[in-house]
Amino acid sequence: MTLRLHPIIHDMSLTTVEKVVCRLRTESGRSITDMNSKSIYGLLIAIAIGAAILLLGRTPRTVGPAAAKQPAVQAQAKPVESAPPVASAAPVQMTTAVAFAGFPASVAQDPARRYTFAKDCAKFRHFDAFYREQSADPSWPLNSPKALAAADPELRSKLLETSRFLDQHRQSCKLWLEATPQDLANAQIYEASLQAALRGDQNAAACFVMAAWQKPNEQSPYHAGLVKAYAAHARRFVQDGLKIGSWPIVLAAFQATEEQHGLQTTAGFSAQDTYLLARLAQQGSPDALGESQYGYQAANAARNLTAADLIALDKRASDLFVNQFERKKVSVQSVTDMCVN
Repeated sequence: MTLRLHPIIHDMSLTTVEKVVCRLRTESGRSITDMNSKSIYGLLIAIAIGAAILLLGRTPRTVGPAAAKQPAVQAQAKPVESAPPVASAAPVQMTTAVAFAGFPASVAQDPARRYTFAKDCAKFRHFDAFYREQSADPSWPLNSPKALAAADPELRSKLLETSRFLDQHRQSCKLWLEATPQDLANAQIYEASLQAALRGDQNAAACFVMAAWQKPNEQSPYHAGLVKAYAAHARRFVQDGLKIGSWPIVLAAFQATEEQHGLQTTAGFSAQDTYLLARLAQQGSPDALGESQYGYQAANAARNLTAADLIALDKRASDLFVNQFERKKVSVQSVTDMCVN
């Protein structure tokens, strides 16, 4: 889920570290020790840019506001900032069957600490498997001081940082994961993020909207509850995030609007939502690459909107950028390492 555009070049996500290490070995037939840091860094940049293009699903082109304004068919759904209020009844939980069995007693009763624990253990589960697989390879940088010293500084820093993280969380997370069926563990992560988001944690809300973690199996009793909770809360989380100028929410929501099937489609995001979020992110992009990528997405969404829609949505995006986002650019931290990386 992760990471989205050009900022990955400056703040490499750990998922990209995995891809880089594997790519270096399978394509070059050489270990990292055989490559100097300059060539690794160049390859990192190339892979990061390629990953951004793949995530967008299209070749980026420079598209300005004028090109994005192409009248077409009227979209039926209301834009996300006009979403109807959620009923004031009790918060929708994924399912009453999701309890926090297996969580340490010190965090089980505290929603904020529960979310932190669940998020950290989701990250632990992901990277522990990868690091254990790599540990058998003598050319793995963490097995070779020479290879580690020759690695690009950013890559070396991420490898060491993740290794320390795994050591720090090994005992608590392994106990939970070993004692908890995987579908229940997946459901607990989403339930913890939902409850933290309902209490105002914007990063938890963004990760929930992004659907950043492995989901319960569709045949499990937890999946239907997750779908119900996502449909009930995702648009409201996005609306709240726009009101306070949350870039993580904008990027998570924009990714959700691009999904064609699965959990994120249950929120009912429309072409208007996609256009608004793309135009807002376009204004918040720190360079021409981001502007062109988001501009291209806005142009695609514009095909399903009328000229009146585009005028209103452009004004709304500009107002949000100036007033709620205070002309701040998309931060690196909001794009990378927010949920599982």
